[in-house]
Amino acid sequence: MRILGFATLAFLTTACFDTDKSGEGEGDTGGLSGTDGADGVDGNDGTTDSAEPHVSGTIGGTVTVQLYTTADDGVREELAWGDSAYSSDGVVTWPFGKLFVGAYTTDNGHNDYIGSTSIDSPSENGNGYEIDWAMPGGGGDVYVYAALDRNGDTVIGSGDPTGAYPLPLTLTDGDAITGIDITVLSAPLGSGGGCSGTVNVSGDVLLTISTSGGNAAAMLVSTSGAGPYHTDVVSPSTSPGGATAAYSFDACANYGSMNLIGAWDRNQDGLFAPDDAWGAYAPTPDTDGNPVLVGSTDLAGYDVQVPLGDGSGISVVPFVHVAGTVSMQDGSTFDSLAAGSTVYVAALKYRPGTDFDISTTSDTYDVHEVPWADLTGNSSLSYSLVVPADTIAYVWAYADEDVDGIVNEPNEHVASASSDNGRVNTGTANVSGVDLQLGVALGE
Repeated sequence: MRILGFATLAFLTTACFDTDKSGEGEGDTGGLSGTDGADGVDGNDGTTDSAEPHVSGTIGGTVTVQLYTTADDGVREELAWGDSAYSSDGVVTWPFGKLFVGAYTTDNGHNDYIGSTSIDSPSENGNGYEIDWAMPGGGGDVYVYAALDRNGDTVIGSGDPTGAYPLPLTLTDGDAITGIDITVLSAPLGSGGGCSGTVNVSGDVLLTISTSGGNAAAMLVSTSGAGPYHTDVVSPSTSPGGATAAYSFDACANYGSMNLIGAWDRNQDGLFAPDDAWGAYAPTPDTDGNPVLVGSTDLAGYDVQVPLGDGSGISVVPFVHVAGTVSMQDGSTFDSLAAGSTVYVAALKYRPGTDFDISTTSDTYDVHEVPWADLTGNSSLSYSLVVPADTIAYVWAYADEDVDGIVNEPNEHVASASSDNGRVNTGTANVSGVDLQLGVALGE
């Protein structure tokens, strides 16, 4: 049984999935761009699938960006906006770019977007959103996440911070779901590195699908899809069969093998996001010529065709699962806990300190709850938590033995995933084998 705690400002206090489908949005939904949920299902080639019947509805909530700093020992600490360099006389100047919110299915082994929106003018106080979604057939499970264009380059890149809702939404026709709140953690902006030398990469971006406006871009990413490292945004002019525009950017010399890719902002929301149309370097039409060798000489005439390839563009992984088991340190069953105890396994945003109310804290990514009825007679339990990719989570287990909702109290059992404050580094793949053994907390 689960309590939802991932990226929500108000931690849900019920252990079941109880989502409001009243159709009434929550919060301020101003400042949103147009959504593109109804214009396609695959979301990567600009095409639509009108042969199958579709179901549709809306998904809404709030996205909040929370700042953090990293101490000298590598521990993350929350940074209040009012205490940041972006605040002057109580007024915060937004330092980042837009927010992207997407909803997708994974039925085909990859992310098929059923709708998205962008938040054009975010603020530090939370940002309402609403997605118009449409999908073929009778509905199904859908995941929702948000990404921050941290450096304002108009590209949702592999290194941009993300936050995700921890459970899939099971959608049926006409659903208007609200309260899907998400928090995105971000470090303040830092200084970027320079190049010891540069080479120029140039050519045309060739759109081979019908367009009605919207910018395009050429980008340089790693062969694994990390990046972009360099980008040039262009405004194509209509041509027979599509549109075209010349691009040119300076890249660091001697990268070695890289992928030269392109994108078209098909929904014209000012972002190049995973559900836009993507393409690749095409030495001849319809031929993916990647990777390219970036050495010490300029690369001229390197045309990029959009769409082309598998449509994946940049590798953006919204979240991963952290999974393992919880057991007693002394090898006993959970019956050795106080009768009626509840065990929680939590992925925390920050290193845990003193005791806290696990039902109200906003400092969790996700929480797995196991009631007494599921503990008795057992010596081990399995858990799985949803955590943003490429981040740090502090994974702990807590036995609430007096059942007051307050965990990490003296004399109650706790366990951490590692000796480093329970720290788990997430990458772009699921993390398994994170096993926890409950022992009595210090300070008894």
